[in-house]
Amino acid sequence: MDASSGPTASRYSLSGERRQSDAAGSVKAQAYVIQNYLDLYSNFSYVANEQFNQHDSRVTSGLNLSRSWNIAGLSREAVNTLGVQIQNDNVFNGLHTTERRVRIATTRSDHITQSSIGVYAENHVHWNDWLRTVSGVRGDFFRFKNLGLSYAVNTDTISDFIASPKLNVVFGPWYSTEYYYSVGSGFHSNDARGVTAGKGFMGASGRSQGLVRSFGHEIGIRTGIINGLQSSLALFQLDNASEIVYVGDEAPPRTRIVAVVAWVGSSIITTKRPTG
Repeated sequence: MDASSGPTASRYSLSGERRQSDAAGSVKAQAYVIQNYLDLYSNFSYVANEQFNQHDSRVTSGLNLSRSWNIAGLSREAVNTLGVQIQNDNVFNGLHTTERRVRIATTRSDHITQSSIGVYAENHVHWNDWLRTVSGVRGDFFRFKNLGLSYAVNTDTISDFIASPKLNVVFGPWYSTEYYYSVGSGFHSNDARGVTAGKGFMGASGRSQGLVRSFGHEIGIRTGIINGLQSSLALFQLDNASEIVYVGDEAPPRTRIVAVVAWVGSSIITTKRPTG
């Protein structure tokens, strides 16, 4: 066996939140910074000169701000919310051929900087005792920047924008049971290395799309009619334009489209995922 195989990993995070309310509404502010480190040495075949090293060091930082206003006279209860979410991922990533943790060759190495800003608006209204709606829209701007440390052809900066409207309608409760319908669009972001892949590998036409739209709708029931038990039943459909899988074990990035089935929750605000 290869006794030199094994990982070194660490994760540190710091976050803070402040909330303040007044007669008009409330303000919420959140800030965070996360440091992740992984240095992994693997040898699946245990043959000499077939050990490889996967290295990933990243710092993620972000800021979330939102302001809510109570609306008098529209209905029993109504709240408007405006918010902004800012995130930056600074990533050093590499794949190397090694022997007893000594690097022999570099398969691929990159410095990735992915920045995003999302702005959203939400309207939450209790129209009466048995009907409430939550509607919203958000816009997200992403900037994918990659510095190809091993292959300069992969150095590029790509930007993308997407808008996502959403609507939830909730009926009830009657006898501790409510019925709901949710519809809206969302997105996922692809690996920045696939978005900025150079002509030396796939060609510009083979690049991954930065932001990929999804559309879903759901109808369901939530009930607490049995004392002490919360139950739900839902039927949903989610369509993804594509799901790109980045093959990190090889220098030429390959992509393939796979079918994805996922739960469509009833939450209006979609939070961003860290860099893949």
